[in-house]
Amino acid sequence: MDLEQKNLRNLHALWQRYGAVPFFGRAGWWRHTQWPNRCWKQGDSDGDLVDSISDLPRECIVPVIENTDPAGDEPLLHGSGWQVAFEQVAMLKSIAAYRSAGLPELDIEGELQTVQTESQLQNWLTIQSAAFGYDIDAAAIQSLLSESDARVWLYLEHDKSVAGVILLKTGDTVGVHQLAVSPEHQGQGIARRLMQRVLKEAVLRGGDYLVLQASAAGLPLYQSLGFEEQFTIRNYTRAG
Repeated sequence: MDLEQKNLRNLHALWQRYGAVPFFGRAGWWRHTQWPNRCWKQGDSDGDLVDSISDLPRECIVPVIENTDPAGDEPLLHGSGWQVAFEQVAMLKSIAAYRSAGLPELDIEGELQTVQTESQLQNWLTIQSAAFGYDIDAAAIQSLLSESDARVWLYLEHDKSVAGVILLKTGDTVGVHQLAVSPEHQGQGIARRLMQRVLKEAVLRGGDYLVLQASAAGLPLYQSLGFEEQFTIRNYTRAG
């Protein structure tokens, strides 16, 4: 499996754990009926959007991976009134060497708290919603709490919850998802310190690669931490 596929495999695994179901009765197609509303084609499915685009739910978000659109989905989406709502940059950092050489000195002040109780989950959701400006389906996150390969964490500094993140391990790859800092604590270096904790945890969990999908705002931070860009994800929504 090439490195780009490791990133996609991890992302698709997260979406499936959020509660995605098969879509259109076509092998390889998946969809969510609520947040995060993704409708996507996984792997080498022969299905495409040609006969199905008119049936896509209005709230559906269709991710198209840069340079991997042989079926011509993007022109079809454009021609049917869909538009790019936001883009993400898939990124990867090799971490296997840390297991033998050890981690560098890290500037870590806070602690990770595993989300287990209802109040912790609500605290996590509040931080996420405030940071990203959208509501998250609590049931989707709840489904991760019992997964042995997933961790939903609050990040605390001075005994106060200031950020949240999800880690998901697939094979030798650890994915970082939904990293959010509460608005009142942004601009204080918390995201960097949290990512340093995440790096340590990923190494302890036996990961060889750390992957994520960065927004434009997060890209400089991840570049400074040694992540390399892999490809762009253009996320389409129905116009109007």
